[in-house]
Amino acid sequence: MAHTMREVARRAGVSLATVSRVLNNTQYISEETRRRVLDAVREFNYFKNVHARRLATGAVIYLDSSFPRLQSILSRDYPWLSGNGVEPRI
Repeated sequence: MAHTMREVARRAGVSLATVSRVLNNTQYISEETRRRVLDAVREFNYFKNVHARRLATGAVIYLDSSFPRLQSILSRDYPWLSGNGVEPRI
């Protein structure tokens, strides 16, 4: 079972924002807090899910027209993509 950022935050005793800051190295975080977060990340074998991020941010994937069959393949093999923030377009 994949662990969530929320579980990492709970284990480390910090907020979701703090976990995000540690993983993205965007703001100063004390070494003690960074260590707790990274320990929880290792314990849960947590990794950032780029697909979840795309769905959460409403990102759209645009495909190059040099793959003419790709849209039909995606529609056939991954019908859940359509309507969930990912629209394959050629």
